[in-house]
This record gives sequence, structure tokens and C-alpha cells, in this order.
Amino acid sequence: MKLNQASRSLRLKLAALICAGGAVASGLAMAPPAAANDQVPDCYFYSVDMPHYSPRAVGIDAKTRYVCDPGVTSMTWVQRLYLCVTAPSAPDPNSPGCSVAAVNVGTEAPPQYVTPFTRYVPGAPKSESEPPTGAQGVGWWFQEAGFMTNTNSIVRYLSSPIYYCNTQVPSGCYRW
Repeated sequence: MKLNQASRSLRLKLAALICAGGAVASGLAMAPPAAANDQVPDCYFYSVDMPHYSPRAVGIDAKTRYVCDPGVTSMTWVQRLYLCVTAPSAPDPNSPGCSVAAVNVGTEAPPQYVTPFTRYVPGAPKSESEPPTGAQGVGWWFQEAGFMTNTNSIVRYLSSPIYYCNTQVPSGCYRW
């Protein structure tokens, strides 16, 4: 029985590692299965989406989806949307010519496993009467998302692929 638990734990860790590795290349990370009995409950990146022109936001936005195991009662997240005036070689916040165009930070009790929840950067308007929140500018965009939970104080980060977008041309975004 102990060997089966160790084997399952190793498989879960390997699945998480493979998902995280694939996410850097594709901008998409799927959540691993729910935590095994011998693991601390945690949250996972479900997806870190590409920046894109949003007609509703009237500008550039990006979203990140998270999913959490039962037992996580608090999650703090930060999302940063970067605009670069020259093409960066990778989605790196320290690349020359890149600066933060928008930030969304918050803490809340997340829904439990199976229900992904979504956060936007810039943050979505709270009502239809509020002005659009989309970021403006022409250049190379990428999103960086990070989080930590009450059960795991390690901050995990993941970046989206780089997209070139021109907010003057709504269909003017493409993968770099």
C-alpha cells in the first residue's frame, strides 16, 4: 500500500512538472489531478491566456484561470500585462523596452476543485456602466501571472506567449 501511495505521489508530481514545462512553451497549463491524501491542498494554473484585443474592454486584456483543491481557503494572485516597444526574445519582464501596462492583484476564497475561476488583467469592470478597462498601445504584449495560497507560501509564476497587438486595429493581434 505504501508503495502505491509513493508511486501515485510521484506520478502526480511528474504530471505537474510536465504541465508546467509545456505551459512555458504554449502558454497553457492544465491542472493536475486533485491532491493525493499525502499532499498539501494547493491551487494550479488552469490556463494563462494570450493578450488579445477585447471589444468589451476596448483595448488589450488577458485572463488567467486557476483551479484549487478542497482545503484552500485563501489565494492571493497578481497578474501583470507587459507592453514592449521592441520585440523581446522571451516573455521576460526584464527585457529592454518592456514595461507594466496593467496590474490586477487580489486575495479571495477560491472555488474548490473542478470549478476554474478567471481573473482578468486589467481587471474587468464591475458593472456595464463603468468605462472600459482595456490597456492601450502598439507593440509586443505578454502576461505574467503568479499566486500563492494559505496552504503553500511559494509563489508560482507563469507567462503567456508574446503577441504583437495594435489597439487601433481590433483584429491586429498575432503571435510573435
